[in-house]
Amino acid sequence: MVWMVGLKGDRSDLEALAKSLNDPQITVIQEGDEFFLSSAALERQSSAEAVHEEAKKLTPLLNGATRLVLNSRERVTLGAISKSRANGKHDTIIFPEPLTIAVHMIAPTIRLTHIDGTVEEYHPADPIRDWMKIALIDSAVAKVLQIIGSEHLDWVNLYRIFEIIVQDCGGSSSIKEQGWATEKTMILFKHTANSPGTIGLAARHGVEHKTPPPKPMTISEARTLMDAIVHFWLQSKV
Repeated sequence: MVWMVGLKGDRSDLEALAKSLNDPQITVIQEGDEFFLSSAALERQSSAEAVHEEAKKLTPLLNGATRLVLNSRERVTLGAISKSRANGKHDTIIFPEPLTIAVHMIAPTIRLTHIDGTVEEYHPADPIRDWMKIALIDSAVAKVLQIIGSEHLDWVNLYRIFEIIVQDCGGSSSIKEQGWATEKTMILFKHTANSPGTIGLAARHGVEHKTPPPKPMTISEARTLMDAIVHFWLQSKV
């Protein structure tokens, strides 16, 4: 018995994932215009309901990694579950998922042609393959990808990501020593995120505990900072 779960989302994202995710732990398969999720974890399940629940655990991780690497604006959601039997027949079970609509384009394969005529292929989604494998055994990576993939990246969630990575690294000094961010930038990020006098109700704190920063960080700068730290951190895991 082979379980496969249909995937819905931006076609260019799904094509990129199908180019890169080909590990037994998690595989994205393209069959014509359709895309399917397969994994060893799904194969261990005995019912469609259990397969659906297991797939729901994988999609937040997949969405977080896809958002980081492909800058995806549309979440990947689950479609119908397909079960193939020994006699070649297929059973299809449908579980409704929320509808999302967005427009986004990314090339699933980039080809570089060198002067000597050799062609080098690069698949933008390749890092996702390694990150997903790590997330299945590393709770810190799983949490960060879930936040990035499932939540709005406001000040509170950016700070949660920062706290998880700081704890996993053994302190912010480790981030500084590895050159992922400067101490000054991290201090400004924390100061701004905690300052209701600067960012109002978006702040982590409800009361101002120190003088607001004279030149606060913008939310765009905070997202760029955390994006860089997360990429460096995940690469160190690989």
